[in-house]
Amino acid sequence: MNVTKVKTLIAESEKKYDKAMALTAKAGDLRKKAQKLCEHPATIEEESYFEGTYYDKASTKTYITCAICGKLIDTKIETHSYYG
Repeated sequence: MNVTKVKTLIAESEKKYDKAMALTAKAGDLRKKAQKLCEHPATIEEESYFEGTYYDKASTKTYITCAICGKLIDTKIETHSYYG
């Protein structure tokens, strides 16, 4: 492969990268607008459990997200009276 061809390929890949970054930014802006307009009619609850240690009690963290737009609506932390 000659040097000119390599430089051309690098320039093309940089253009594609710049275009991809612009599209990613635009998608992020559209997602933010959709989250502002969404009334969050349906939610999904996901739980994460920490089993605790000798010094730290066990806890459950609950994430509530909108099923339509994916916005994180609330986070709840419940501490348990035991460890392990």
